[in-house]
Amino acid sequence: MDNISEQRACIKFYFKIGKNATETFELIKLAFGDLVLSRCVTFDWFKRFKEGRIFIEDDHRPGRPSTSKTNDTITLVRDKIISDRRLTVREVTNEVGISIGTCHSILSDELGMKRVSAKLVPKLLTEEQMEHCIEVCLDLKNRVSNDPSFIKSIISSDETWVYGYDPETKYPLLKSKLISWKTKITLYKVLIRPVALYACGAWATTVTDENRLATFERKVLRKIFGSKRNALGDFELRTNREVEELYGKTNIIGVLKSSRLGWAGHVWRSGGLIGLATGWKPDTRRPRGRPRQRWKDRITKDASRLGVNDGKEIAQDRDKWRQVVAAAMDLNGP
Repeated sequence: MDNISEQRACIKFYFKIGKNATETFELIKLAFGDLVLSRCVTFDWFKRFKEGRIFIEDDHRPGRPSTSKTNDTITLVRDKIISDRRLTVREVTNEVGISIGTCHSILSDELGMKRVSAKLVPKLLTEEQMEHCIEVCLDLKNRVSNDPSFIKSIISSDETWVYGYDPETKYPLLKSKLISWKTKITLYKVLIRPVALYACGAWATTVTDENRLATFERKVLRKIFGSKRNALGDFELRTNREVEELYGKTNIIGVLKSSRLGWAGHVWRSGGLIGLATGWKPDTRRPRGRPRQRWKDRITKDASRLGVNDGKEIAQDRDKWRQVVAAAMDLNGP
Protein backbone atom coordinates (compact mmCIF):
# COMPACT_ATOMS: atom_id res chain seq x y z
CA MET A 1 0.00 0.00 0.00
CA ASP A 2 1.44 3.38 -1.01
CA ASN A 3 1.49 6.52 1.09
CA ILE A 4 -1.67 8.00 -0.45
CA SER A 5 -3.68 4.82 0.06
CA GLU A 6 -2.54 4.65 3.68
CA GLN A 7 -3.78 8.19 4.33
CA ARG A 8 -7.14 7.44 2.69
CA ALA A 9 -7.51 4.38 4.91
CA CYS A 10 -6.76 6.55 7.96
CA ILE A 11 -9.36 9.10 6.84
CA LYS A 12 -11.93 6.32 6.56
CA PHE A 13 -10.96 5.02 10.01
CA TYR A 14 -11.29 8.45 11.67
CA PHE A 15 -14.69 8.89 10.02
CA LYS A 16 -15.83 5.54 11.39
CA ILE A 17 -14.84 6.45 14.97
CA GLY A 18 -16.73 9.73 14.85
CA LYS A 19 -14.05 12.35 14.12
CA ASN A 20 -14.95 15.39 12.04
CA ALA A 21 -13.04 16.55 8.96
CA THR A 22 -10.90 19.14 10.78
CA GLU A 23 -9.85 16.67 13.50
CA THR A 24 -9.11 14.09 10.83
CA PHE A 25 -6.81 16.45 8.93
CA GLU A 26 -4.89 17.41 12.09
CA LEU A 27 -4.37 13.74 13.01
CA ILE A 28 -3.27 12.86 9.47
CA LYS A 29 -0.87 15.81 9.47
CA LEU A 30 0.58 14.69 12.81
CA ALA A 31 1.12 11.15 11.54
CA PHE A 32 2.52 11.82 8.03
CA GLY A 33 4.25 15.18 8.45
CA ASP A 34 5.40 16.78 5.17
CA LEU A 35 3.93 13.93 3.10
CA VAL A 36 0.38 14.65 4.25
CA LEU A 37 -2.40 15.19 1.73
CA SER A 38 -3.59 18.74 1.32
CA ARG A 39 -6.47 20.02 3.45
CA CYS A 40 -8.71 20.22 0.38
CA VAL A 41 -8.02 16.61 -0.64
CA THR A 42 -8.48 15.35 2.92
CA PHE A 43 -11.87 17.08 3.24
CA ASP A 44 -12.90 15.74 -0.18
CA TRP A 45 -12.19 12.10 0.78
CA PHE A 46 -13.85 12.59 4.17
CA LYS A 47 -16.97 13.77 2.34
CA ARG A 48 -16.86 10.73 0.03
CA PHE A 49 -16.73 8.28 2.97
CA LYS A 50 -19.50 10.24 4.68
CA GLU A 51 -21.66 9.80 1.57
CA GLY A 52 -21.21 6.03 1.69
CA ARG A 53 -18.05 5.33 -0.31
CA ILE A 54 -16.36 2.05 0.65
CA PHE A 55 -13.24 1.71 -1.50
CA ILE A 56 -10.08 3.80 -1.04
CA GLU A 57 -8.80 3.21 -4.59
CA ASP A 58 -9.18 5.77 -7.38
CA ASP A 59 -12.23 5.56 -9.58
CA HIS A 60 -11.84 3.83 -12.92
CA ARG A 61 -11.12 6.36 -15.64
CA PRO A 62 -12.38 5.24 -19.02
CA GLY A 63 -10.25 6.35 -21.94
CA ARG A 64 -9.12 5.27 -25.35
CA PRO A 65 -6.18 2.84 -25.13
CA SER A 66 -2.99 3.68 -26.99
CA THR A 67 -3.11 2.13 -30.43
CA SER A 68 -0.01 3.73 -31.95
CA LYS A 69 2.72 2.81 -29.46
CA THR A 70 2.68 -0.97 -29.94
CA ASN A 71 5.39 -3.57 -30.32
CA ASP A 72 4.81 -3.67 -34.08
CA THR A 73 5.13 0.12 -34.34
CA ILE A 74 8.31 0.14 -32.24
CA THR A 75 9.83 -2.56 -34.45
CA LEU A 76 8.85 -0.65 -37.58
CA VAL A 77 10.42 2.58 -36.31
CA ARG A 78 13.63 0.73 -35.38
CA ASP A 79 13.84 -0.82 -38.85
CA LYS A 80 13.30 2.56 -40.52
CA ILE A 81 16.06 4.22 -38.51
CA ILE A 82 18.53 1.35 -38.99
CA SER A 83 17.91 1.31 -42.76
CA ASP A 84 18.50 5.06 -43.08
CA ARG A 85 19.96 6.95 -40.11
CA ARG A 86 19.59 10.27 -41.90
CA LEU A 87 15.80 10.22 -41.57
CA THR A 88 14.24 13.06 -39.62
CA VAL A 89 11.51 12.55 -37.04
CA ARG A 90 8.91 14.04 -39.38
CA GLU A 91 9.91 11.65 -42.18
CA VAL A 92 9.64 8.68 -39.81
CA THR A 93 6.18 9.77 -38.65
CA ASN A 94 4.97 10.15 -42.23
CA GLU A 95 6.23 6.72 -43.25
CA VAL A 96 5.01 4.86 -40.15
CA GLY A 97 1.78 6.81 -39.73
CA ILE A 98 2.14 7.97 -36.11
CA SER A 99 2.28 11.35 -34.38
CA ILE A 100 5.50 13.26 -33.79
CA GLY A 101 5.10 12.95 -30.01
CA THR A 102 4.69 9.19 -30.22
CA CYS A 103 7.73 8.95 -32.49
CA HIS A 104 9.83 10.98 -30.01
CA SER A 105 8.64 8.72 -27.17
CA ILE A 106 9.54 5.54 -29.06
CA LEU A 107 12.98 6.81 -30.07
CA SER A 108 13.89 8.14 -26.62
CA ASP A 109 12.12 5.83 -24.16
CA GLU A 110 11.78 2.52 -26.01
CA LEU A 111 14.83 2.46 -28.29
CA GLY A 112 17.17 4.59 -26.15
CA MET A 113 18.29 6.67 -29.13
CA LYS A 114 19.29 10.32 -29.16
CA ARG A 115 20.18 12.96 -31.71
CA VAL A 116 23.88 13.66 -32.24
CA SER A 117 24.01 17.15 -33.73
CA ALA A 118 26.86 18.86 -35.50
CA LYS A 119 28.45 21.67 -33.49
CA LEU A 120 28.34 25.29 -34.65
CA VAL A 121 31.81 26.53 -35.54
CA PRO A 122 32.94 29.86 -36.97
CA LYS A 123 32.60 29.99 -40.73
CA LEU A 124 35.86 31.87 -41.17
CA LEU A 125 38.68 30.32 -39.12
CA THR A 126 41.73 32.21 -37.97
CA GLU A 127 45.22 31.05 -38.89
CA GLU A 128 45.69 29.55 -35.42
CA GLN A 129 42.42 27.61 -35.70
CA MET A 130 43.34 26.31 -39.15
CA GLU A 131 46.71 25.15 -37.83
CA HIS A 132 44.97 23.33 -34.99
CA CYS A 133 42.60 21.65 -37.46
CA ILE A 134 45.59 20.40 -39.45
CA GLU A 135 47.22 19.10 -36.26
CA VAL A 136 44.07 17.17 -35.32
CA CYS A 137 43.77 15.67 -38.80
CA LEU A 138 47.41 14.61 -38.82
CA ASP A 139 47.08 13.11 -35.35
CA LEU A 140 44.02 11.11 -36.40
CA LYS A 141 45.80 10.00 -39.57
CA ASN A 142 48.79 8.74 -37.56
CA ARG A 143 46.51 6.89 -35.16
CA VAL A 144 44.75 5.12 -38.02
CA SER A 145 48.13 4.14 -39.49
CA ASN A 146 49.34 2.72 -36.17
CA ASP A 147 46.04 1.17 -35.10
CA PRO A 148 43.67 0.13 -37.95
CA SER A 149 40.87 -0.55 -35.44
CA PHE A 150 40.92 3.08 -34.25
CA ILE A 151 38.61 4.19 -37.07
CA LYS A 152 35.85 2.00 -35.60
CA SER A 153 35.84 4.02 -32.39
CA ILE A 154 34.96 7.32 -34.14
CA ILE A 155 31.34 8.45 -33.77
CA SER A 156 29.81 10.32 -36.69
CA SER A 157 28.28 13.75 -36.14
CA ASP A 158 25.96 14.21 -39.11
CA GLU A 159 22.66 14.62 -37.23
CA THR A 160 21.78 10.92 -37.33
CA TRP A 161 19.94 8.88 -34.73
CA VAL A 162 22.44 6.68 -32.93
CA TYR A 163 22.57 4.79 -29.66
CA GLY A 164 24.12 6.86 -26.88
CA TYR A 165 27.84 6.40 -26.43
CA ASP A 166 27.72 6.53 -22.65
CA PRO A 167 24.52 7.74 -20.93
CA GLU A 168 26.35 7.98 -17.60
CA THR A 169 28.88 10.49 -18.91
CA LYS A 170 28.26 14.06 -20.06
CA TYR A 171 31.66 14.48 -21.74
CA PRO A 172 32.54 11.14 -23.41
CA LEU A 173 34.93 12.75 -25.91
CA LEU A 174 36.97 14.69 -23.35
CA LYS A 175 37.15 11.66 -21.05
CA SER A 176 37.99 9.16 -23.78
CA LYS A 177 41.24 7.26 -23.32
CA LEU A 178 41.53 6.81 -27.09
CA ILE A 179 42.51 10.46 -27.61
CA SER A 180 45.66 12.09 -26.26
CA TRP A 181 45.70 15.14 -24.01
CA LYS A 182 47.24 17.19 -26.81
CA THR A 183 44.39 16.38 -29.19
CA LYS A 184 41.76 17.07 -26.55
CA ILE A 185 43.30 20.47 -25.78
CA THR A 186 43.36 21.24 -29.50
CA LEU A 187 39.68 20.32 -29.78
CA TYR A 188 38.92 22.59 -26.84
CA LYS A 189 40.82 25.51 -28.39
CA VAL A 190 39.25 25.02 -31.84
CA LEU A 191 35.67 23.96 -31.06
CA ILE A 192 34.70 24.85 -27.50
CA ARG A 193 36.54 28.06 -26.65
CA PRO A 194 35.55 29.98 -29.84
CA VAL A 195 31.88 29.31 -29.04
CA ALA A 196 32.31 30.49 -25.43
CA LEU A 197 34.11 33.67 -26.60
CA TYR A 198 31.92 34.46 -29.59
CA ALA A 199 31.98 38.24 -30.25
CA CYS A 200 34.02 38.76 -27.07
CA GLY A 201 35.78 41.75 -28.60
CA ALA A 202 32.71 43.85 -27.84
CA TRP A 203 32.17 42.55 -24.29
CA ALA A 204 32.32 44.91 -21.31
CA THR A 205 33.06 42.17 -18.80
CA THR A 206 33.15 42.51 -15.03
CA VAL A 207 35.40 40.62 -12.65
CA THR A 208 32.52 38.22 -11.96
CA ASP A 209 32.12 37.49 -15.67
CA GLU A 210 35.83 36.75 -16.07
CA ASN A 211 35.85 34.52 -13.01
CA ARG A 212 32.96 32.53 -14.45
CA LEU A 213 34.82 32.08 -17.74
CA ALA A 214 37.92 30.91 -15.87
CA THR A 215 35.81 28.44 -13.87
CA PHE A 216 34.28 27.10 -17.09
CA GLU A 217 37.72 26.58 -18.62
CA ARG A 218 39.06 24.78 -15.52
CA LYS A 219 36.01 22.53 -15.58
CA VAL A 220 36.71 21.54 -19.18
CA LEU A 221 40.42 21.01 -18.46
CA ARG A 222 39.60 18.79 -15.47
CA LYS A 223 37.53 16.63 -17.79
CA ILE A 224 40.54 16.39 -20.10
CA PHE A 225 43.25 15.68 -17.51
CA GLY A 226 41.07 13.61 -15.20
CA SER A 227 41.65 13.01 -11.51
CA LYS A 228 44.89 11.98 -9.81
CA ARG A 229 45.92 9.53 -7.08
CA ASN A 230 47.01 10.90 -3.74
CA ALA A 231 49.56 9.41 -1.34
CA LEU A 232 46.92 6.99 0.01
CA GLY A 233 46.09 5.71 -3.47
CA ASP A 234 42.67 7.37 -3.60
CA PHE A 235 41.47 9.47 -6.52
CA GLU A 236 41.03 13.22 -5.97
CA LEU A 237 40.47 16.29 -8.13
CA ARG A 238 43.42 18.32 -9.35
CA THR A 239 43.88 21.77 -7.84
CA ASN A 240 43.58 24.93 -9.93
CA ARG A 241 47.36 25.37 -9.93
CA GLU A 242 47.94 21.80 -11.08
CA VAL A 243 45.42 22.22 -13.90
CA GLU A 244 47.09 25.46 -15.04
CA GLU A 245 50.55 23.85 -14.96
CA LEU A 246 49.38 20.87 -17.04
CA TYR A 247 47.66 23.18 -19.53
CA GLY A 248 50.65 25.51 -19.84
CA LYS A 249 48.99 27.88 -22.32
CA THR A 250 47.23 31.23 -22.24
CA ASN A 251 44.00 30.91 -20.34
CA ILE A 252 40.62 32.06 -21.57
CA ILE A 253 40.88 35.46 -19.84
CA GLY A 254 44.06 36.31 -21.74
CA VAL A 255 42.44 35.32 -25.03
CA LEU A 256 39.42 37.47 -24.17
CA LYS A 257 41.51 40.57 -23.38
CA SER A 258 43.67 40.10 -26.47
CA SER A 259 40.62 39.81 -28.73
CA ARG A 260 39.07 42.87 -27.15
CA LEU A 261 42.21 44.98 -27.70
CA GLY A 262 42.39 43.70 -31.27
CA TRP A 263 38.85 44.90 -31.90
CA ALA A 264 39.63 48.23 -30.19
CA GLY A 265 42.46 48.83 -32.67
CA HIS A 266 40.08 48.22 -35.54
CA VAL A 267 37.56 50.65 -34.05
CA TRP A 268 40.16 53.36 -33.48
CA ARG A 269 41.48 53.05 -37.03
CA SER A 270 37.97 53.14 -38.48
CA GLY A 271 36.80 56.43 -39.85
CA GLY A 272 33.28 55.20 -40.54
CA LEU A 273 30.18 54.64 -38.49
CA ILE A 274 31.88 52.37 -35.91
CA GLY A 275 34.42 55.03 -34.96
CA LEU A 276 31.78 57.76 -34.82
CA ALA A 277 29.42 55.67 -32.68
CA THR A 278 32.19 54.77 -30.24
CA GLY A 279 33.34 58.35 -29.77
CA TRP A 280 29.83 59.79 -29.51
CA LYS A 281 28.76 61.17 -26.12
CA PRO A 282 25.07 61.57 -25.26
CA ASP A 283 24.00 65.13 -24.50
CA THR A 284 22.17 64.17 -21.31
CA ARG A 285 22.95 63.70 -17.67
CA ARG A 286 23.56 60.17 -16.48
CA PRO A 287 21.35 58.72 -13.71
CA ARG A 288 22.41 58.74 -10.08
CA GLY A 289 24.56 55.98 -8.68
CA ARG A 290 27.69 54.18 -9.74
CA PRO A 291 28.06 54.13 -13.55
CA ARG A 292 27.99 50.78 -15.29
CA GLN A 293 31.18 49.22 -16.60
CA ARG A 294 31.74 50.32 -20.19
CA TRP A 295 33.65 48.66 -23.00
CA LYS A 296 35.88 51.72 -23.22
CA ASP A 297 36.71 51.43 -19.50
CA ARG A 298 37.87 47.82 -19.91
CA ILE A 299 40.03 48.76 -22.91
CA THR A 300 41.64 51.63 -20.98
CA LYS A 301 42.35 49.43 -17.96
CA ASP A 302 43.83 46.56 -20.00
CA ALA A 303 45.99 48.93 -22.02
CA SER A 304 47.25 50.70 -18.90
CA ARG A 305 48.32 47.36 -17.43
CA LEU A 306 50.50 46.95 -20.51
CA GLY A 307 51.95 50.44 -20.09
CA VAL A 308 50.00 51.83 -23.04
CA ASN A 309 48.44 55.21 -22.29
CA ASP A 310 47.99 56.50 -25.83
CA GLY A 311 46.39 53.43 -27.40
CA LYS A 312 44.39 55.38 -29.95
CA GLU A 313 47.57 56.78 -31.50
CA ILE A 314 49.52 53.52 -31.34
CA ALA A 315 46.62 51.64 -32.96
CA GLN A 316 47.16 53.63 -36.16
CA ASP A 317 50.36 51.61 -36.64
CA ARG A 318 49.15 48.04 -37.22
CA ASP A 319 52.53 46.41 -36.51
CA LYS A 320 52.94 48.12 -33.15
CA TRP A 321 49.35 47.36 -32.19
CA ARG A 322 49.82 43.68 -33.04
CA GLN A 323 52.60 43.60 -30.46
CA VAL A 324 50.23 45.10 -27.89
CA VAL A 325 47.56 42.53 -28.76
CA ALA A 326 50.06 39.70 -28.42
CA ALA A 327 51.28 41.03 -25.07
CA ALA A 328 47.67 41.12 -23.82
CA MET A 329 47.70 37.28 -23.87
CA ASP A 330 49.62 37.47 -20.59
CA LEU A 331 46.82 39.43 -18.87
CA ASN A 332 45.41 36.32 -17.22
CA GLY A 333 43.84 38.07 -14.23
CA PRO A 334 40.98 40.58 -13.92
